[in-house]
Amino acid sequence: MRREEKKRFIEDLKDKLSRAQAIFMTDYTGLTVKDMIDLRRKLKKAGGEYKVVKNTLYRIALTDTPYEVIKEFVFGPTGVAFSYDDPIGVAKVIVDFSKENPNLKIKKGAFSGKVLEEKDVERLAKMPTREQMMAQVVGAFAMIPMRLILVLKANLNNLILVLNAIKAKKEENKK
Repeated sequence: MRREEKKRFIEDLKDKLSRAQAIFMTDYTGLTVKDMIDLRRKLKKAGGEYKVVKNTLYRIALTDTPYEVIKEFVFGPTGVAFSYDDPIGVAKVIVDFSKENPNLKIKKGAFSGKVLEEKDVERLAKMPTREQMMAQVVGAFAMIPMRLILVLKANLNNLILVLNAIKAKKEENKK
């Protein structure tokens, strides 16, 4: 790479790092081109992106970013998954893909200025995605009117039962 190309590469990485909510570093040794295309497609659907990086340039790009904490773990073949929207969704893709394809190995991750080990990335992947959490909240709010109707209906039913009991008692007293 020429100096200008290296400069553009570093600027591109810095831009991706500035937009990312989380990053996940992997070792991609043994993945075929088809596997890489499949991984990139899945990550794009989850709001992420995957890039194979040169370690030296990647370390330079990490300087003065919230992800600088991961700098010391950059070695060997390194691919980086950038999560722009939902870190959980991207973590799910990475973990699921690494289970389907053992050639992809999770090295480290970084989220909110903290280094994530492989087990932390797996725990993150088990959490509900942003869309799932929003659906749960909407579902909970939708249940409020239904519960109110059930409570009001129960009170009305109890009132009718009491009135029927009073009516039956009055008819019994008339006899």
